[in-house]
Amino acid sequence: MESGIKKTSHVLNHIACELLGMDVGVRMEPISSIAARLHVSNGTVQNVLRSLEEQKALHLVARGHLGSFVEQMDSRLLLECAGISSVFCAMPIPYSKRYEGLASGLRREISNLGLSKTGIVFISGSRCRMTALSERRVDAVVMSSLAARHYMQQGYAIEILHKFPRGSYINNHYLITRKGFDLNTSDVIRVGVDEMSYDQALWNQNCFAGKKTQPVPVHYLHVLEHIKTGVIDAAVWSFEDSYLDDELSCVELHDEAMAENTSAVLVARRDDAGMVRFLRRNMNFDNIIRIQQAVMQGDQLPDY
Repeated sequence: MESGIKKTSHVLNHIACELLGMDVGVRMEPISSIAARLHVSNGTVQNVLRSLEEQKALHLVARGHLGSFVEQMDSRLLLECAGISSVFCAMPIPYSKRYEGLASGLRREISNLGLSKTGIVFISGSRCRMTALSERRVDAVVMSSLAARHYMQQGYAIEILHKFPRGSYINNHYLITRKGFDLNTSDVIRVGVDEMSYDQALWNQNCFAGKKTQPVPVHYLHVLEHIKTGVIDAAVWSFEDSYLDDELSCVELHDEAMAENTSAVLVARRDDAGMVRFLRRNMNFDNIIRIQQAVMQGDQLPDY
């Protein structure tokens, strides 16, 4: 059975998390309603609210039959009460200007959250980033909208904090081969597959449907090198124009059903309600895209 101190701490954490997602001037939910929702007594909720006011984290004003309204909040103190002292995000390794811009925008926004510890962790492969999130090694991760919806369908308890516009994750996927290699005359096609990337695995599946293939495990960042050296014959890859050279042949792949793959999303654990509310309320997602575009266009140096 949960002790009184532990129960009060849980209620304090929960209410502080909810307040972080509220605006000054809004009506506070009735104490009886909060108590019923959290399965505690009215007295426990009253004590928590009184404690928050004594700590100067919150100031409520009673307006008779209209209820109590939030007049002031101290976000820093509420963060402490909510148990949020750091934010770490994971995203793909920034091998392109697109990712360098995204990393720069993310770094700028999380460093402006007012926390003592913030940072970005670079992890290749959406499966590896999902593992880091599930194991609570990071608080939020970047992946494609397509991958996020796949993991949600697989039962992962994650929530999309924000979906960025198309082109924020990649420009598109391409079928890459060596110059002169003919897919139609080859008996077996050695296809480079990064098993940690859900997006690439799905594109490979669609692109080579009906053809006899031999999957060859490769790291996503080494795909072009392996095609040039003959380790693999072909692969689906995303790249910027600057990567094109005379040794490679590429065909842009078009599939509207897979277009979600080009949009980046920021996801967090669904049970981390305080973090979800805090990040949604305090991060300027439009600014992240503005910084990404500036880096891609050469108007701003990467800073991550």
